[in-house]
Amino acid sequence: MSDKEQQPTTTEQEQTSTTEQDQTPTTEQEQTPKEAQVQTLRDEKEITPIEESYPRISLAHQEVERVLAEIDAYWRVVEESGGEWVMLEGMANLLANDLGYEDQDEFEEAMNGSLANFLSQFPHIEISVQESTGKPVFRVLPKPSEDQLRPFKLICHVKSRRDLWRVCFKAEQARIEIPELEFEIGASAKPQIDCIYNHIAQAVFNLGTVVRESRSYSDEGKKRISETIEMLNVLLDVEQPWTFVVHDVSGLSGFKPSDGIEVEYLDLVDVD
Repeated sequence: MSDKEQQPTTTEQEQTSTTEQDQTPTTEQEQTPKEAQVQTLRDEKEITPIEESYPRISLAHQEVERVLAEIDAYWRVVEESGGEWVMLEGMANLLANDLGYEDQDEFEEAMNGSLANFLSQFPHIEISVQESTGKPVFRVLPKPSEDQLRPFKLICHVKSRRDLWRVCFKAEQARIEIPELEFEIGASAKPQIDCIYNHIAQAVFNLGTVVRESRSYSDEGKKRISETIEMLNVLLDVEQPWTFVVHDVSGLSGFKPSDGIEVEYLDLVDVD
């Protein structure tokens, strides 16, 4: 992993129709301070989907988690009030204030682009455009119903550095495997959403913390961990293809963009 691309991480392990849109924000009496700053839409009319792309997450793992936590918290308020879409206009300034940035410009500089472009990278968030205004809107996609969920294995073949910027939504029960190294990232207390690069960088940071601070490993054990760190760093140079596999019994994990991702359902039984 080159010094230029290493990002700091934390120690946490873990269509629409074309009729005119009626914008209906709640009244001032009903609005919280956050709701008053961001307009919500109560139906899906004249919303145009935005195509998937390969943007690049420039925020570190910790900051990605902070932004998504704020988005999820706000979305719960909107959803409870009957909103189905949220206008992104004003949302960036709201988040900049909540997250401690000086202003919206500083926040967007940290994201390396607009909030719409940043959020469009995550598989659990849908970004579209309201046709009458040309302005972006977003919503957090609902979880599939229990009868729609199937345990599966998602296989991403990392063939170039471009693939490192695919975003992987890892559900709590899911585990990540890199078969070429016989390496695994286990289940976590909460979902983990980040690009493949940052998932691996987070594992490197966590393993480095073990080597530096743990007293329960022998020198030989720490040496083996250090060798694993070195091999993970080599993967991030993508000198040759390797495989990033997500095993998920809950069926909630996903990638974005999802093109080229192989899906193997684990509930299928071969019949001879």
